[in-house]
Amino acid sequence: MCSSVNVDEIFVPSSNFSSVASKELFIADTLSRAPSPSLFNDDVTQNCEEQVHAVLDLIIPHDSTRVKFAEATAADPTLRLLMEVLRRGWPDHKSQCPVSVKPFWKVRHQLSEAGGLLLNGSRLVVPVALRQEVLAGIHDGHFGEVKCVLRAKSAVYWPGCDDHIRNMVASCATCQTYRNRNPSQPLRPVPLPVHAFQLVSADLFLFNGVNYVLVVDAYSKWPACVPLRTLSSSSVIAEVERIFSDFGVPEVVMSDNGSQYDCEEFRAYCKSRAIRSVSSSPTYAQSNGLVERHIQTVKKTLLKMFADGRSLWEALAAIRSTPISSELPSPAVLLQGRNLRGSLPFLQNRLVPQYVPAEFVRAQLQRRQASACFSHGGRPDIRGSALFVGQRVRAFVSGLWLAGAVEAVCSEPDSYVVRLMDGRAFRRTHRDINLDNSPSARFGAGQQSSGVAGSSSSVRGYRAPASASNLLPVLSWTPPTPPVLAVNRQAASSVPAAINQPSTVPPGPLVVVTSSSATIPPADSQSQAARHQFVRKPRTAKVWPASSRSSSRVAAQRQARSSEQTVRLVSPARPPDPVVQIAGQNLGAEPATIQE
Repeated sequence: MCSSVNVDEIFVPSSNFSSVASKELFIADTLSRAPSPSLFNDDVTQNCEEQVHAVLDLIIPHDSTRVKFAEATAADPTLRLLMEVLRRGWPDHKSQCPVSVKPFWKVRHQLSEAGGLLLNGSRLVVPVALRQEVLAGIHDGHFGEVKCVLRAKSAVYWPGCDDHIRNMVASCATCQTYRNRNPSQPLRPVPLPVHAFQLVSADLFLFNGVNYVLVVDAYSKWPACVPLRTLSSSSVIAEVERIFSDFGVPEVVMSDNGSQYDCEEFRAYCKSRAIRSVSSSPTYAQSNGLVERHIQTVKKTLLKMFADGRSLWEALAAIRSTPISSELPSPAVLLQGRNLRGSLPFLQNRLVPQYVPAEFVRAQLQRRQASACFSHGGRPDIRGSALFVGQRVRAFVSGLWLAGAVEAVCSEPDSYVVRLMDGRAFRRTHRDINLDNSPSARFGAGQQSSGVAGSSSSVRGYRAPASASNLLPVLSWTPPTPPVLAVNRQAASSVPAAINQPSTVPPGPLVVVTSSSATIPPADSQSQAARHQFVRKPRTAKVWPASSRSSSRVAAQRQARSSEQTVRLVSPARPPDPVVQIAGQNLGAEPATIQE
């Protein structure tokens, strides 16, 4: 068992000890409990200068370039003032800064000065005199906006440099010439016919070494395909005439700009048959998508039917007997009102002529168009604004975007004639036309170039509109109107009239009011002035009870004043129609009928 030990009795060798305050002791580190005082030097200016010079050597390795930037910085009044602000110190608020220095307020904590140069972190602040030279170096290689901005952020800086770089890239003539083609645009609905063979699409195609002409009806989707002996316009006209003799002459024929359709012979044939010929823009076959899609269907059907030893006519019969969708019947039913007897064993009642209402067919076609437009992946074009004659643009020709000017606006939608700088003219859709952002084109907008010559009538696919009312392809039918409403003018006696004013509507016969317009018999000048007024029902004054706190005398005065007032409201921007007012008063009467 160990006994307790007295601390005072412990033997300590004789030595010299001194007491040191704890605040004077060194802080222990991992290597030594008493580090050398020479390691704790608060003067880091020399190390910072060495770091700045290392950055300068990395950014500007050549002394001549460094001297050039230093001289340009010293000659720039804005940068000289900025260096003075750096030496004195930034103020507390931006409003206290000089006006020319305010653009540098956001990066004030990253700015520094070394060797007569200004740095924003590791980026060199470029003076105004050298910015164009630096912009040319940034765009070296003709990269896009994103790459050029990233390239500038690694080396140089000045206020608004990102916007300057984007404008420089957008105005580069070389980049505009060799840029990619514009993305596909969203689908746009086309006019729908109301009966069969009112609007047809025609085109030529080649299959197994034989040329065919295909005519498709836009209403019934009936395909008519005939082989051609030659590719001449007379041969096409002869086969088309045979098709029209069976189903009737259409009002509008859609086609491309092939030589068979874009010739004087075909124009004369259309004029003799009272047919309006509409052509699609070159390099934009989507505008004639009805026949283009049917060419694909007919080719696939012919390929499979020919492999089975079948003929062209059997392939066409199969297409014509197949329903269009789950809602629409086959083209044979829509065009002829009956199913075609063939390989399928139809019952006798299915071969009897059927009646399909045109309103139902038109509604289903509109539904199919809306579904296709909704599901199409095209993006809206931000450059989709209309162009004007004389505007400087670039047209997509043979894989290049060539500079020119808009010479004419075609009758087809989004189609223009562009005259290039070398004098050639091309018709293009808006998808194949971009605005010319070159510096020389900005000052010449709205003016024809000196090299523009010739007329637009010689351009293939261009047809000058006969009149201003024929700019868009309009078919000769009108949309269905809602049922009309018959109004008896004698009901006007129930409408309160204004004081000291003649009757708004004189008594007369029945008037038929539709949703689009209203027919009013002529009236005198007083009635014309009265049409701009309508009467509001007088406001009924509140009858105060005898037990109310209000005085009975005041209540009587209010009632007298309100009964004498007649409120009249005048609207000069949109004058009210008295017939519409009468219709509103007569809605509760007997049902309206159409008056012959």
